[in-house]
Amino acid sequence: MNLADVLEQHARARPAHPAIEQGDHTTTYAALLRFVLAAEANLRNAGVKPGETVVIMLPGRIAHLICMFALARLGAIVHAVDASETEAEKSRAIEGLGVRHVIAAADEKPLPGTQVIDYASTRPGSVEPTPAFATMFDGRRPLIVVQSSGTTGAPKTVILSHDDMWARTLKNERDVGLDASDRYLSCLDINYFAERRRCLAALCLGGTVIFNDTSTPRDLADEARDRNATWMSVTPALVRQFLSDSSVPEPMFPSLKRLCVSSSFLGPGERTLARKRLCPNLVERYGINEAGLVTIAYPEDQEAFPESVGRPIDAIEAQVVDDDDRTLPPGEVGRFRFRASYIPTRYLDDPEASAKAFRGGWYYPGDLAAINEQGYLFLKGRSDDVINAGGAKLYPVEIEAALLDHPAVLEAAVVSGPHPVTGEAPIAFVVTASAVSARELAKHCSRRISRYKVPYRFEFVDELPKNPMGKILKTELRARTGAPATPPGG
Repeated sequence: MNLADVLEQHARARPAHPAIEQGDHTTTYAALLRFVLAAEANLRNAGVKPGETVVIMLPGRIAHLICMFALARLGAIVHAVDASETEAEKSRAIEGLGVRHVIAAADEKPLPGTQVIDYASTRPGSVEPTPAFATMFDGRRPLIVVQSSGTTGAPKTVILSHDDMWARTLKNERDVGLDASDRYLSCLDINYFAERRRCLAALCLGGTVIFNDTSTPRDLADEARDRNATWMSVTPALVRQFLSDSSVPEPMFPSLKRLCVSSSFLGPGERTLARKRLCPNLVERYGINEAGLVTIAYPEDQEAFPESVGRPIDAIEAQVVDDDDRTLPPGEVGRFRFRASYIPTRYLDDPEASAKAFRGGWYYPGDLAAINEQGYLFLKGRSDDVINAGGAKLYPVEIEAALLDHPAVLEAAVVSGPHPVTGEAPIAFVVTASAVSARELAKHCSRRISRYKVPYRFEFVDELPKNPMGKILKTELRARTGAPATPPGG
């Protein structure tokens, strides 16, 4: 099926139901379909062909979704590029994709080898739209360009089909109990793939997407209450911002069925505090842009196994294996791999990375992990993040969790740095909310982890380098230690 078919189904079945709300404006499913059909016809008239990759570079979030559905219906491939990025970043983002058209504002500068289609020209009135459900469609056709987060190196690209996206949508959101009655409050940038997918999921399920322009925790809490929002997705950085605001009543989001946290992880203490002060229905989700959602940790999971990221969703088969791909016993640390029917089988134009990540029907994300007897997953860090301190293998995730349990620590990242005796040792980069000494942090860590795992050095910084989605760029931190950006043997 074409992913846009489900929009047409909702427009026929419940035309007056709110699809998108922003400020005082509501777009019903019937209105959204009219905009999509008009945009498809106008894009076709502007020269967009089925099968070509088209860039959406729009600040408007409703416009972004309209163009996504229009391109899907047309049979083109969607690729989002943030208009605020530098020209060099934009050029890298489209490299090798054969992009000819960019949907943007009329005054936007064209990317190399492309021409701009003014979004205003795609609105109703220019060309007669094609009827709904015009043709049969092969759902295996490509739909969307997805790029990895790039936290451990250059981003890698996969292309997902309509069927892939539909399968992900059903599993990712239905597994946390969401349906057509739900109202998603979007507070992250829609240029990020994960946020676009969640907005698409809300619409594919027949629910409502609420876009907001608030800037403070209190404003967001008021928006959630006034709009009767039932679910949100936030980053750990945003959770920490919420927790730092003591002026908001507890819980901050009492109406939410789910407050989902993704992109990186909270410490066990932070989870407990967030369930108390923000929302008792907090769930953490571990997933990967190119492969989708992997595990969910519900509140009861967080209490049973505080260090775990939950259990794999039903669609995922997961294993921990050694270097020879032999399955390891419960509790042993090894290379994590998983598979599902909708996961891609290669990266675009990168045979070396493809051979490393996609093997024998399994996807290897590069994470080290352990799975206990109850099936809970415990991440130990990236395989290229492991610190070899004189032969002892140290996992940064464990050290970071210990640091984040200190009340003065807002954020922490641990990387390998040079050491005169052991060769490598853990170095911690820490963002604090109040004054704390390296000695105090070392003592705090030694009460939670073995002494040989305590950071050799603490670097206090105002902020950690991150990608736009809030993931910490450890390549940059390693460079600050004097160590290679990519550790030997990584």
